[in-house]
Amino acid sequence: MDKLLEVVKSPEVFEEGSQDIWLDPDRADFVLQSHLDETMDGASKDAHFIQQSIDLICELAPLTNHQSILDLGCGPGLYAEKLAERGYKVTGIDFAENSIEYAKKEAEKKNLPIDYHCGDFLTINYEEEFDSTLLIYQIFGILKPDERKKVLSNMYRALKPGGFVLLDVLSDKSFADFEESREWSLSSKNSMLSRKKHLGLISTEKYPNNVSLQKTVLVFEDGEIVNYHYWNQYFSVEDLRQEIEEAGFTLEQVYADVNGETYKADGEFIAAVLRK
Repeated sequence: MDKLLEVVKSPEVFEEGSQDIWLDPDRADFVLQSHLDETMDGASKDAHFIQQSIDLICELAPLTNHQSILDLGCGPGLYAEKLAERGYKVTGIDFAENSIEYAKKEAEKKNLPIDYHCGDFLTINYEEEFDSTLLIYQIFGILKPDERKKVLSNMYRALKPGGFVLLDVLSDKSFADFEESREWSLSSKNSMLSRKKHLGLISTEKYPNNVSLQKTVLVFEDGEIVNYHYWNQYFSVEDLRQEIEEAGFTLEQVYADVNGETYKADGEFIAAVLRK
């Protein structure tokens, strides 16, 4: 009980849980399925949205001078495949082994020459190899401040002069609308959180400086306790501009989302084109 009481306390901002929610082997199949099933909200957008995003990327990166694309956090390759089908040379990186293995098999099946790697994009070391880079589905905002600096530096170094990044974040309006909550559930087996019987305790909390936390604690029959911390940083356009300009980028364009919709000050997301 003492351990449980300690685990359910509110952590320090960006403090890690006992397990990474995206790397837990007990959830690997669910993570992959959440990418592939359009009815599940949590890992990827639906096919229509993805197609709109591909159209925007192709508009921003015409093949005449933007042949190579680096897709960070590529998941099972939903964007990489469509870009490869249009003639781009795509490199995809994701730390979820299950998703990368699926992506590799699909690329081989469809005869698409996509270069997939299972790894951490915080450690990549490319030097002016790519014309454009993708970091989408709000990945940037789940990183700690020092990790955001690192990934911006890595992307800047990986891009050729004049190259660009397309990334998206949750807006400060989303933070204003974010609601704190507490709930619990009892699952016998095969829930989205675990295949094993467990008690689930879930809380959502607001922190200073536009940071939120979804904290999930799982208590299993054998006494094992696992807790996931899913942090999110929310941005105004000026907040985002400050971080990217410190990394050497220029904020060239903002959209309401990565499908190219017109930016709205009261929108849920901000999508940005960063130019080297």
